[in-house]
Amino acid sequence: MSTIVQEIDFKTKNGLLVKAQIEKINNLEYICNVHADNAKGSFSTLPSSTLSSAKECFETLLNQINKIIFAQYIGDSLEKIDNTCNCPYITKKEEEIICTSSITILVNGS
Repeated sequence: MSTIVQEIDFKTKNGLLVKAQIEKINNLEYICNVHADNAKGSFSTLPSSTLSSAKECFETLLNQINKIIFAQYIGDSLEKIDNTCNCPYITKKEEEIICTSSITILVNGS
């Protein structure tokens, strides 16, 4: 397994924080998972996924997290996505294309 991961924080307007990561196994295999949240485990129960690209991983994380927010946290929505260290696998620009314009994409908090 790779030792480099792309750490991603998904933050909602009401203060939910979901910590996820994407890890490259090889050129055709990436793993994505949620490893922590501040919502009493609502998000950390999501299964890990092995997919063929970082883009697919990001889209999977985004969709899974949005589904839980929609179902369990009525009136809340994603506000910011912060790539807390860097973007080795999916770039800020790629994330902006995938996300709606109402979500701010950050790298290292800015």
